Amino acid sequence: MATHPAYVSQYSVVAREVRARRLEVSQTVRWLGILVAIVLVCLLYVGLTSRVAVLATEVQGLREREAQLISQNEDLQADVARGSDLQNIAAKAAGMGMVPATTVEYQYIAQ
Repeated sequence: MATHPAYVSQYSVVAREVRARRLEVSQTVRWLGILVAIVLVCLLYVGLTSRVAVLATEVQGLREREAQLISQNEDLQADVARGSDLQNIAAKAAGMGMVPATTVEYQYIAQ
């Protein structure tokens, strides 16, 4: 059975148009996918950059707190050194009216 030439040419034109349209859709989907990937990478970059900035601020705050604590620790160590000085202790005791003990009494407790 022979096919009529008008049907063949009309079919081939439609088939060519369908293939061309599929190719356009395929390219559009490809470009859309690339665009989505670029947007996601940009969002990831911005998110990471902002997180790094927040962490840098926190680190700076912690360094300042560390410097305060080191200074406070040095002040406390100086206070301990002054408080442990025997001459200073004797002067404070004398200022409160205390005198050195002349006799020492011990009591033994039987168990």
